[in-house]
Amino acid sequence: MPDYSGNFKMSGEDACDISIVITKNNENYLYKISAYGSDYTQNIIIDTTEGQTYLVINSKIEDTTPKTVNAMFSKNSLFILN
Repeated sequence: MPDYSGNFKMSGEDACDISIVITKNNENYLYKISAYGSDYTQNIIIDTTEGQTYLVINSKIEDTTPKTVNAMFSKNSLFILN
């Protein structure tokens, strides 16, 4: 299994202030998402479908109801899909 650990930040002209840190904890991965002055940590779900790896993050953003963030992991980068 590849190593999905890393520090990820949004990029681009219209990027919002969100960062994601993924760390390995035994056989699982944890994420820490930091957005708008809040941090939230949870286990990450890894889904490999048709040769692509997707990371599923269920997180609170702006202290609201948890939202699911789907990201594709490729070439040591996360591509947010929603």
